[in-house]
Amino acid sequence: MKKMDKSTIFISLLFLATRLPLLGRDIINVDAPAWNYRATQFYAYLKNFNFLETYRIYHPGVTLMWISGFGIELYNQIYKLFHGIRASYYDYNLFPYLHFSQKFPLVLVDLGLILLCYKLLKNLADQKTTLFFIALFVLEPFVVANTRVLHLDGLMLLFMLLSILFILNYLINKKPWYFLALASAFAGMAILTKVSAVFIVLFNILILFVFRVMEEKSVKEFARKFFGDLAVFVLGASLVILIIFPAMWISPLEIIRKIVIDGVIGTGQSGQPQTFLGENGNDPGMLFYIYTIAFRLSPLALVGFSISLIILSQKFIKNPKIFVKENKTLLTFVLFGVLYFIQMAISSKKIDRYILPSLVSLCFFLAVGLSSLVKKRLNLLMGILVAQFLFLSYPIFPDYFNYANPILGGLKTSLKVFGPMDWGAGYYEVANFLNKYPHTSEASYLAAFNNESIKPYFKGRVEQIDEANFSEMQYIILPPSDDYRIEISQMPNFELIKTIKYDSVDYWFIYENKNLF
Repeated sequence: MKKMDKSTIFISLLFLATRLPLLGRDIINVDAPAWNYRATQFYAYLKNFNFLETYRIYHPGVTLMWISGFGIELYNQIYKLFHGIRASYYDYNLFPYLHFSQKFPLVLVDLGLILLCYKLLKNLADQKTTLFFIALFVLEPFVVANTRVLHLDGLMLLFMLLSILFILNYLINKKPWYFLALASAFAGMAILTKVSAVFIVLFNILILFVFRVMEEKSVKEFARKFFGDLAVFVLGASLVILIIFPAMWISPLEIIRKIVIDGVIGTGQSGQPQTFLGENGNDPGMLFYIYTIAFRLSPLALVGFSISLIILSQKFIKNPKIFVKENKTLLTFVLFGVLYFIQMAISSKKIDRYILPSLVSLCFFLAVGLSSLVKKRLNLLMGILVAQFLFLSYPIFPDYFNYANPILGGLKTSLKVFGPMDWGAGYYEVANFLNKYPHTSEASYLAAFNNESIKPYFKGRVEQIDEANFSEMQYIILPPSDDYRIEISQMPNFELIKTIKYDSVDYWFIYENKNLF
């Protein structure tokens, strides 16, 4: 068996072993119900040839709807074949199978994209650095979290990464023109996943410009090559967007207008209510993402970045010209991470997962630095990486959105810095407990902050907590450090019956209304 084959199998097993266990019986992220509905509607409109209505929202999430919608449609058609009707989203007995069906295709596509990243990166970096980076990327808890959910950011990141790798192969290794075309295709798919990925188009145009300036001494030759590349890249991305997005077949200008006005202008500057460093507001400022990266990185990544910064800085200071010449891929990743960070920091709407592309850029930086340090001890480094992941997973599996760097105090400190961030993690544990609880029936009422993240798992009925009449609720689910807990503590009819823990932290508090018995 060839080395490449062994590495490919290793990466595949690593990825699947960290994504498949309990998939479908885990987190319903906040936006998952909405994306399930959009993907279902997307396929319904496709089947009815109502292509204009395949525009569901400004994100626009087209790639996600194609991929996950296929799994949803396949599951429902099989269910209908045996039962005569489509499966109900809110049947708690069936939901884990539906949930698996909508996430499993994403996992398979993500795996294929990661293997393609590995193949392309091998042409740009040595085998040791490439394998370590991919393994680190696959095992970073925050990356795991974003590639186990029905959402856009993990998929968008991989499309962006592939666009960069194709364009670097084209420029550095002088690959044929179709590498540039493929870079543009993946840039187009990134934009169809999430409109903020328009950054990758601008970034790759910048890279084309810089490389052509460095390589061409003649202005005429520079202009010929740069504008030729630009035409292929822009045309390729535009064609992919037009071909893959059915709504664009009917009214492209109107769809673009909606995306720009509703998504870029409207949402990008609307802010996001949240707590940061004890303060409540809509825009926590640039420090938010610095803290986010520190808390979301694994200990090895955080320490490794510091070590790599020292190692690579020394090499640069020793001979800047040679360093730049030999590390074009590294410098491209650094520039990408920094500029993407600035773009996200400027926007008033800040959510931790938005910074994922910069985090991965940082991982490549430390992979280059640590690989040069350990030299031939790659197996030892891999062993440490896997051991770290198992250690970090034990207190939170499979809810990786509850991960926080233990060097900085773990989840306990993270809750003090960011407040309870209710992305839906752990609600299935609450539902599992209550479904087996002797007082629970299908008539039971439950109040929760994020009702859509528990409703499909719970056998009873669920209300949004700010709309619920507490006297009618049999159960109330509260996170730590919440004002509602003070209110409930003053209501003697409610009794705490269970706490759900993560990383030794009381994360969910389950209260029962004793007056209803």
